[in-house]
Amino acid sequence: MFKPVSSEKKSDRYPWYLLTVTELGALSIGLNISVLNVALPTISKYFQASSIETTWILLSYMLFNSVLILVFGRLADILGRRNLYLIGVLEYTIASLLCGFAPNALALILLRILQAFGAALLITNTTPLITDVFPSNRLGQALGIHALVLSISQMLGPALGGYLTANFGWQWIFWFHVPIGLLCFFWGLKNIRKTEVVDKHKQFDILGNLTVFLGLGGLVIALSVGGEIGFISLPVLPGIVIFVACFVFFLRHERKIEHPMIDLKLFKNHRYAMSNLAALISACMQAAILLLIPLHLQYVSHFDAQAAGYTVLPLAIGVALASPTAGTLARRFQAKYLSTLGLCMATVGVAMMVIYALYPVPLAWLIAAEILFGVGKGFFAVPNTTTIMLSVPPERRGVANGIRSTSQNVGKLISTALSMTLITVFLPTDLKNAVYRGQGKDFSGAEQTMLANGFVVAFAIMLLFGIAAMIVSWSRGEEKPEK
Repeated sequence: MFKPVSSEKKSDRYPWYLLTVTELGALSIGLNISVLNVALPTISKYFQASSIETTWILLSYMLFNSVLILVFGRLADILGRRNLYLIGVLEYTIASLLCGFAPNALALILLRILQAFGAALLITNTTPLITDVFPSNRLGQALGIHALVLSISQMLGPALGGYLTANFGWQWIFWFHVPIGLLCFFWGLKNIRKTEVVDKHKQFDILGNLTVFLGLGGLVIALSVGGEIGFISLPVLPGIVIFVACFVFFLRHERKIEHPMIDLKLFKNHRYAMSNLAALISACMQAAILLLIPLHLQYVSHFDAQAAGYTVLPLAIGVALASPTAGTLARRFQAKYLSTLGLCMATVGVAMMVIYALYPVPLAWLIAAEILFGVGKGFFAVPNTTTIMLSVPPERRGVANGIRSTSQNVGKLISTALSMTLITVFLPTDLKNAVYRGQGKDFSGAEQTMLANGFVVAFAIMLLFGIAAMIVSWSRGEEKPEK
């Protein structure tokens, strides 16, 4: 349970001041999720990176971020949110600065891991900080603003990445985080109040965290290289075995210890469990779409990086149109209906993208699909997050938010690794490496057809993810809307 150090009554304005701090962090984190997607071919060509190095420039951040969110979720419940949040902002800012000075692909991968540490501290503490200070009848509105900032920034990432790469160099897709981070840090020092944590249970589940890291690492390695060397080859098959073994061991271990890394008892709440599962599956679809569209526009439609980035802007427009409305409607209608409606709209948008990848339809078709997808994501995120955070007591919100964020990050991690494999599934090894080195535009007609077919398969798989997310979201059950 969190108590203010001062007995002074909280100002009615304080929650909104705190929200300005958290949304500066959310802006930077959201942009970082997708800003690299458009610039990846340029970075790969700059470093002459191999296919595996290119993939892991993306995946290293996502893997460590996914695991560390759970680690820091527990630490936030033990140590308090303010200090960890500010430490995270500072570390993330420094790591972003260093990424732009990376001398080679391996150094960039390692610096992206450092970036993941700071980002995990921000992500872990943001939603609990908001939930702790806003009354329940205003929480949907606050989370709606947060979802709007986070979602729009993710959708704007490709456009910003394309612009910075084309006009200033790829290094600036990391350096632009520095001024945002410094502003967030000093504004947070002034506006986030100190809190005292009352928690007698300070045990930390080291074995559980290690198991999650090994399991996810095995799965990501298998997905990222399986399409290139075969799914029954080394190290793919051992990676899958490690993932399954770690998953089984983790479930047994978490049930036995007194203070687990993931409180599996939370999942006895059906609405909480289904909301998290819907978030995971939805994230699989969203992350892949943000990666596939810019790459398809560059490799198949022959757009340059800047034009490809701008063409993804309708996704942000859709989210901007939907999120404020979703925050208001979340106070009146059940998350089951709003979230499922949003997923339905997003899935129809993906179906339109499959058609775009299959047939020579006008670019306006893709833009309409992106807007529909963005509107759907806006309607899904706010009520789904509200359901998750209000389903647990205040003293468990750090862990609950860690699970929520991790489920989304794991979905993004899996779909990113899978997408990079699927788009090259029909290509021979030498052409796969050429795609990762940013040379897909130079393919002959037959080679272009094989690459285009890989994109069709990838979009189709994301369509299946969307259908699955709809089914799970609808199954969450009834709840009373906030008055």
